[in-house]
Amino acid sequence: MSCSLFFSLPFTFWDGSQDVDECEDSGLCRRGGRCINTPGSFECYCMEGYVAKNGSEPFHPHADATSCTEIDCGIPPEVPGAYIVGSYSSTLGGQAHYSCKEGFLSISGDRVSRCTALGAWEPPELLCQEISCGSPPEVQNAILVGNHSSSQGSVAHYDCEEGFESPGGKITSVCTDSGSWSEITYACAEIAMVIHDVWVFNDTCVRWQRSPERVNSKVTYLTTARCCGVRL
Repeated sequence: MSCSLFFSLPFTFWDGSQDVDECEDSGLCRRGGRCINTPGSFECYCMEGYVAKNGSEPFHPHADATSCTEIDCGIPPEVPGAYIVGSYSSTLGGQAHYSCKEGFLSISGDRVSRCTALGAWEPPELLCQEISCGSPPEVQNAILVGNHSSSQGSVAHYDCEEGFESPGGKITSVCTDSGSWSEITYACAEIAMVIHDVWVFNDTCVRWQRSPERVNSKVTYLTTARCCGVRL
């Protein structure tokens, strides 16, 4: 930031008389104004952080209605998918800080917008993109059930295929704030059928059969035995 220095020096006219320095009156240019002495008169300019209103610089408060008003950039611009963090100042040099909303991810840009000498905010550069995890991961020997979304917090549910079960519990995956699905912690294992207390009477040949039936979304195997012949 550059700084300019102005000096108001008395002038001596050709007849030897000296100019009166009107700028000795500190309030001559009103609030936010800066007085510059000129031969036989003076000029007013606006100080840093102020801008001329109802006219332009330089101005003369006795001749026109121009005055200096403090720069106010107003309400900061909106950023899609973001919100303003905390409070902000809308005067020159004031800053507005942004952060992405829940469900959105910052992918580029400065998180700050500044109030400029033009009385306008710098265009925010922050870019927030809605989180999308894409398609849920595949699980071996399982199928995806129900409807699901790919947005943050969505849950994908799985059921084991026929002949398999998940001893650990329900199989799920969650869309995280990093834009990826959480790791699957459980797996589908093949159901092992154990037959106890097998008896053979009178040298009878026995053949075992099993057939699956689904009860309350679980596969139950019914095992039956029938005689297939007699050894002589």
